[in-house]
Amino acid sequence: MTTTKKPLRMTGNVFKADDEQRIAYLWANVSEEANGQGWDILWDRENQAIAEVDMEKMAHAFMKDYRVADQRHDYKQVGTVIHSMPLTKEVQAALKIPAGHVHVGWLVGVHVPDDAVWAKVKSGEYAMASIGGDGVLEEVAG
Repeated sequence: MTTTKKPLRMTGNVFKADDEQRIAYLWANVSEEANGQGWDILWDRENQAIAEVDMEKMAHAFMKDYRVADQRHDYKQVGTVIHSMPLTKEVQAALKIPAGHVHVGWLVGVHVPDDAVWAKVKSGEYAMASIGGDGVLEEVAG
């Protein structure tokens, strides 16, 4: 795997918004993307990256213990994460997804019953997710 440092290109845009069920489907995190010869680690706007193994652990813990969607990390629930798929390379192989065709990351579906928040999702104002949480930052060589 290559470890080219590059800015996060995934914008986290909602790629499907189901009006009837009020569910927005989007990437909660993207750890790596295919580069044609391997995988590149994606770095976010704060110059941080989450390793695939840590992303998977984080997704499991979040779904087991929390599942709350809030607005801009205000900790006031406006929705619930009801679908979760940590799409690791191992899961992609098991699903027979050709290598390099899907990002390594965490896909979620968020149920948003609040009318005002759903309007912001539909308008594009809330077009991406931002994961919050506690962790230990480690310096990475290169």
